[in-house]
Amino acid sequence: MAKCPFATWKPITGGVGAYSGGPFKIVHHTTEGSTASGAMGAYKANKSDPHFTVDPITIYQHIDTSVSARSLANPPGGVQTNRDSAIQIEVVGFAGKPKNSATLKNVAKLCRWIEQTHSVPQKWPNGFPKVGTRDPGGHNRNANNWDKTGGHYGHSQVPENTHWDPGYTRSEVEIIMGGSLEFVGSPEALGSGETEVTLNSSISQVEMEITPHLNLITYSISFSLDEKGHATIPLDIAWERVVSLIPQAIKNEEGNWQSCIASLAEEEGQTILVATAGTSNAAATVMVKVLDDTQIFEEESLGCP
Repeated sequence: MAKCPFATWKPITGGVGAYSGGPFKIVHHTTEGSTASGAMGAYKANKSDPHFTVDPITIYQHIDTSVSARSLANPPGGVQTNRDSAIQIEVVGFAGKPKNSATLKNVAKLCRWIEQTHSVPQKWPNGFPKVGTRDPGGHNRNANNWDKTGGHYGHSQVPENTHWDPGYTRSEVEIIMGGSLEFVGSPEALGSGETEVTLNSSISQVEMEITPHLNLITYSISFSLDEKGHATIPLDIAWERVVSLIPQAIKNEEGNWQSCIASLAEEEGQTILVATAGTSNAAATVMVKVLDDTQIFEEESLGCP
């Protein structure tokens, strides 16, 4: 038996039986609705229960993690999906819209428990989930990785499935994983043109509520300057939401303080942090303060897209 000690037990229609094999993995979905109750009504109607549903307040557990859930398609032939040791989380929210930060923190708490309980590694074997306001296509559904490699997967990365949720941005993944991320490995190793993503170093984040639906989030972003003392870092933050950008001074090899200059640029819709200093190959840190407004969405659907 594996019931999360801090989750609210709420069974609905049950799972689909024992796992068939494969290393344990966590699958992230979005409910495509704004309430947990609406999502649970869809599970009951469609018999599509996940193990967990997570909103800003509560982590609900519907199925013991020692047996399989039923939120994935599993057509005849090919690999197993639900039964391939997949522990499934439905995140209340929309694939094509920003996720509630409190919800993501609850997902992070739950993921640490699943990782410890079922020995799930902190990595994304098929890379980051794809991001967009609509399905961007080109999802990495590498069946060999899925069947043989434990870690975190989006619904968009599961073989034989067509949905594109959860649509996490990099910053949303970093909240869930509790740290900054880096790409490792090679496309040849994964055989898919994608690279694995693994946890790199810790990232600090402080959130202050201004109103019930407006938060001020402070990110501390650490990175390395190149041999010319420059760095460009893509950010999953809309530049117009940034209210301040504060670079930390750097000590050079002689022990003298060196100013670091940082600014934001935008290229083809991507926000980029541009930094420069007189010291090469040094570690730098920039504090970024961002306004985050929590959206309230009225519409509901019958499940993830």
